Amino acid sequence: MSQILPFTEANLKRVALLLRQALRTTFNHLLKFEIYRQEALKVKTQFERNKKIDDPVVLERVIAATEKKLAEWKHGDPYVPPCRPGGT
Repeated sequence: MSQILPFTEANLKRVALLLRQALRTTFNHLLKFEIYRQEALKVKTQFERNKKIDDPVVLERVIAATEKKLAEWKHGDPYVPPCRPGGT
């Protein structure tokens, strides 16, 4: 993927997508809201820690590491709400 400069709209969208994916992955593994909430706060804290990265090379490295981690943790049978097609 091409390099995206920090603090641009494209970067904000990319990071927001990664955060949503991380939160969904966390929920897929836990399925209990009380535990999920605690873990979601930990995930959010990890993202907040990297919020001020202004070097494009470091930013790409962090995003690539996050994408790799999400791919490793992807759940084989993700939760789908019962009201959705194919719901669990």
